[in-house]
Formats: sequence, C-alpha cells, structure tokens
Amino acid sequence: MGSDPSQYDLIEAMRCGVVDFFAKPFEIEQLLATMERTMGAYRASLTYRQRYERTRMLLRKVIRERRELNERIDLICKDLVGAHKRLAMRVLDRKNGIEVYDGS
Repeated sequence: MGSDPSQYDLIEAMRCGVVDFFAKPFEIEQLLATMERTMGAYRASLTYRQRYERTRMLLRKVIRERRELNERIDLICKDLVGAHKRLAMRVLDRKNGIEVYDGS
C-alpha cells in the first residue's frame, strides 16, 4: 500500500479482519471508542464460543448416555424374550404331560 490506501486495499483489509481504519491525523477518542467496540465484540465472540463448546460437550454426553440406555433396553428386551420363551416351553411341556424341573 502506498500512503493513501485505495478502496480495494480497504476492502481487502476488512476481509482479513480489520474492523476499522483511521485516516491521519486521527483523534484519540476515536481510537479508544474503536478499541472498546472491538474488545466488546471479542468478549461476545469468546462467550459465544465457550457456550458453543459447552453445548457440544453436553450433547456428546447426552448422545453417549442415550446409546448406553438403548443398550440396556436391548438387554432387558432380550431377557424378557428369553423368559417368555422359557415360560412358553414350560406351559407346552406341562400340556404334553412332561414335568420339567428347571431349578426355579
């Protein structure tokens, strides 16, 4: 850039993250106000990122716990199916006159 930035230079600077620019001579009040706005925006983005990360962690935890709960439910269902099958076999065996001792 030369001594006076072109409009293209200013647009490129904004694309690279520049939030404001000052023409010389600039006033200290303008610089301080810009710094306050920039710091406020930074703090807001930092807070947003922290909330975002906490939300992601909580979501991962919920998904993991849901997966574990589904696995437990599957085991319970398998146990119920097995118990039902054993009960049906006992009923059929009694119906056919076979007395089976299964220890229960």
